[in-house]
Amino acid sequence: MFDSKPVIGLKMETKNFVIQNYWSRIQEIKPYLEFEKNIRIGVGYAWLKKGHEFSNQNDTLTLKINAISLFGAYVFEYNKNWTIELPLDFGFGFVSSNDTENNRGYYSFYEPSLIMEYHGFKYVNLGLGTGFRISGHKEEVYPNALTTQTFIFRFSLKFSEIYKQFMELNNS
Repeated sequence: MFDSKPVIGLKMETKNFVIQNYWSRIQEIKPYLEFEKNIRIGVGYAWLKKGHEFSNQNDTLTLKINAISLFGAYVFEYNKNWTIELPLDFGFGFVSSNDTENNRGYYSFYEPSLIMEYHGFKYVNLGLGTGFRISGHKEEVYPNALTTQTFIFRFSLKFSEIYKQFMELNNS
């Protein structure tokens, strides 16, 4: 199916979005395999960076999200230093709060997005994009919708370049 060996990569993303008129931030770490420089497949782990505080019947509660994701992406090479990526993420995990009665439940999401990434640095790539996260969750834990537009900031390590440099240092 593919003519060359896959390249190993790691993406670290911050997805910013608005919940109840407050900015929130999900962090994601995503190891992946890249085939033929245009197909990426991987798994990831996502968590709400800080607990999101919300009001529920005179109480202030803290929302937390943890999820595992599976993703695939198609990458278009725009020019030597720029690519456009079309990722599709599916995730499942848990949403929780410090409510004593309904403190934990399911969380799932589907998120198509568009990300532009700059490849002009030797060991890292930087990206910027947007997506739309469609989610479902146990409403007894958090009564409001979690479906929202996301604003994505990405930092990627070029493991193949780092490995080549490491091997060159060892051989000298």
